[in-house]
Amino acid sequence: MKYAVAFAALGVASTFVAGRAAGPPVPLIVDTDMGGGGCNDVDDVVALSITNALADLGEVDLLAVVLNTAPYHSAGVISVINHYYGRDLDDVPIGAYNVSTPNATLEMQDPLPYVDAVVEQFDAPLTNSTQAEDAVKVYRRALAAADDHSVAVSSIGIHTNLAELLKSGPDEFSPLGGRELVAQKVKALAVMGGKYPKSAGFPECNVCGGGSNAHNHDVASAASSYVAANWPPASKIIWSGFEVGFEVQSGGAGFQQRCPHLAKYVKCNTRKQQQIATTINKEKATTEMHVHTRMCRGRRHRRVDVDVDAT
Repeated sequence: MKYAVAFAALGVASTFVAGRAAGPPVPLIVDTDMGGGGCNDVDDVVALSITNALADLGEVDLLAVVLNTAPYHSAGVISVINHYYGRDLDDVPIGAYNVSTPNATLEMQDPLPYVDAVVEQFDAPLTNSTQAEDAVKVYRRALAAADDHSVAVSSIGIHTNLAELLKSGPDEFSPLGGRELVAQKVKALAVMGGKYPKSAGFPECNVCGGGSNAHNHDVASAASSYVAANWPPASKIIWSGFEVGFEVQSGGAGFQQRCPHLAKYVKCNTRKQQQIATTINKEKATTEMHVHTRMCRGRRHRRVDVDVDAT
C-alpha cells in the first residue's frame, strides 16, 4: 500500500539529514517509478516534491533522479516537478532505465492517468524517457564525482536500475565496477519495498513489479533478488516495508470520505490510536515508531526501530 506512506524510503534516507550535525547538504539520488511501476501510485510525486523542498532548505544535494520503469511519460513528470522547483537538467540530471536491457527487458504498461495529464499540461525541458540519459550512466557519473561514503540512495520503485548499476563495468567516469563503485561511494540505500517478517503469499509490488504483467513481474523480482544478494556490505541497506506504511494514513478526512474503497485497508471501525515518537541524539539518528493500535482483531503493540549512523 504505497499510497499510505508516500515517502517511506525518502523518510529513512532523511534520517541522515535529521540526525547529522549542521554541515554540508547530504548527497541524494532518488530512484523512482513515478506512476508507472508495479504499484502504479501517486506517492512518488509527493516524495520528489519533498526532496526538492529539502534541497531548497539546503538539507540535501539532489544529485540525480532516475526512472526505473517503462512508461515514457513518467520521466516527463519527474522533469515537470523538478522544473517547478527551478531545477532543470543542468542542475539535476534525469536518467531512465533502458527497457531493452538484455535479459531484463521491460514491456510497456499504461501508467496512471495523471502521468500523461501532467506532461500535457505543464512545461518541462524533458517530456519522455527517450529524451533522458541512460539511468546507469547517470548513476555512475554522479557517484564517481561524489565524496567517498557520502551518498544516500532512496529507492521508491522497482530495482531494475540498481541491479544494472551493480552489474556495470568500468567506464569514462570510473575504473571501478558497479559493485565496487557503490561500496566506495554510497553510504546507504533506503528501500521502500517488501513486507516483513514475510509476505504471507502477497508479495509487495516494489520488490516484485506487481501482478498485472507477468513478464515485468519476473524482471522486477529478479532485479530485487540480485540487489539483495549483491549489495556490498560496506554500504548499509535499509528495508522499509509495507507494514510500516500500512499504519500511516494520508489524505485526511476528505480522503476517507471520497475514497472509502481505499481507506478501508488502513481504517477499522473500532477506535485506533497511534503515537509516533522520534528521538535524536548527537551520535545517532534513531527513529522509534511506537504504534499502539486497537485493530479489528484486538490490541497489538509494535515497535519499529531504525538506526542510522549519523556521523
